[in-house]
Amino acid sequence: MFPFPFSFIAPAVDIPVEQIANAEAMSFNGTDQYITFPNLTLSSNEYTISLWIYSDPGTNVGYFLTNGNTAGASTVGFKIDNNGTNIGRLEYWDGSNNKVFGTIPSPASWNHVVFIANVSGGTITSYINGSLDTTATSVTVQTMYNLIGAYTPTGSNKFIGKIDEVAVFNKALSADKIQQIYDATAIVGGVSQTANLFTGGLSSSLVYWNRMGDS
Repeated sequence: MFPFPFSFIAPAVDIPVEQIANAEAMSFNGTDQYITFPNLTLSSNEYTISLWIYSDPGTNVGYFLTNGNTAGASTVGFKIDNNGTNIGRLEYWDGSNNKVFGTIPSPASWNHVVFIANVSGGTITSYINGSLDTTATSVTVQTMYNLIGAYTPTGSNKFIGKIDEVAVFNKALSADKIQQIYDATAIVGGVSQTANLFTGGLSSSLVYWNRMGDS
């Protein structure tokens, strides 16, 4: 059943990932590489986005998940700001305002990021490496995504770096479950735990899982 179908309009690069045993990730050059997939319509109540990110600590602002592949849509989505003093800062552009979360410890390394969106309440809460980070308020929360690694296919602000294990759930995951996902994705006794990452009741709420090259 997983991973869900997706298409490469401009192919990202399939590479090995040392931090996640026997797994792969996708590498994006910030110029012409991104991934599109069918419109992902999410709960109008709450949903969770989980992924691993390894961003280039250069000077770019790179979007890693948006709805920017839909004609006529007002593009919104998640990005990382590596400009100036904001290196590694997570942000969300909701079409009107830029919402700011925390900063990942080191952009040039793997970090686990989770966003819990409360659509009706207008909030998005972030977790970084298993720990509660920041809640952005007064957010116009999007409920559809279809593009990884770019703001739009033809525009600027494409992502530079690597992305892995993009998973979306139609529920708000608990802090304990987020910690479990973070712990499980790391190497445990030299063995990757990703094959069983989303079992134990989570599969019913899992609406998208892109392992980014891993079978």
